[in-house]
Amino acid sequence: MLLRLVDHFRDNPKRIDKLIAVKGLPEEWFFTERDGHKELKKPWEADIDKNIPHDIRHLCDPMYIVLRYPPIEKGRDEVIEKRRILGVRIDYNSEPGRQMWDDIERYIEETLPRNERIPVPVLCSRDERSAFETFTPRRTARGSLELVPNPVPFVDLTKYVLTKVEEVKVKSPLVVNNPAQTEESMVSARPTQQSFTCEECDFTHHSPRGVRMHAVKRHPKKEKVGTV
Repeated sequence: MLLRLVDHFRDNPKRIDKLIAVKGLPEEWFFTERDGHKELKKPWEADIDKNIPHDIRHLCDPMYIVLRYPPIEKGRDEVIEKRRILGVRIDYNSEPGRQMWDDIERYIEETLPRNERIPVPVLCSRDERSAFETFTPRRTARGSLELVPNPVPFVDLTKYVLTKVEEVKVKSPLVVNNPAQTEESMVSARPTQQSFTCEECDFTHHSPRGVRMHAVKRHPKKEKVGTV
């Protein structure tokens, strides 16, 4: 999924949009199901197709979502639009947008192996008047900001799935012709996906930390108010 980060001011004095493609983020952070259709959750918005050049659309995951608008006249039904989108965007300068992006960064950091660096979203251009061209912002040894040409980073989190070994007993080919011997004499191992489930809902993740982070965001515990 192609993500556009709007107004992300870190190493970005001109407030140029940033892009990154991530596969494997929890769908419940983006969508809700209603009447069999997907709808975007706030603070996400559908990105504008004309802002996504064709040479980077191989990073997109096209999908159909439903948009709902208030009725044109009072007493009429709401207006429903089914639209095909290529990516989504989020406003980092809003509190919900900042919180959501911080959650995504933590999720990526906890999922990637320790020896891999977290990709940095790239700027879409040098400034608001320049053509589309992607750069990675980087600080020099003297602290000045430089723009290094780089493609849009792609992170596939689905590759980093923890596995456990499950013993499967199979009969040895040496005793197939001897019905008197019924003991399984060979043991093979096969990897199976290990997942952890949230105690409050059916959310699963391959690490306990991922489930804890989901629980903190989606199922915050309310403190009981005592009486004196």
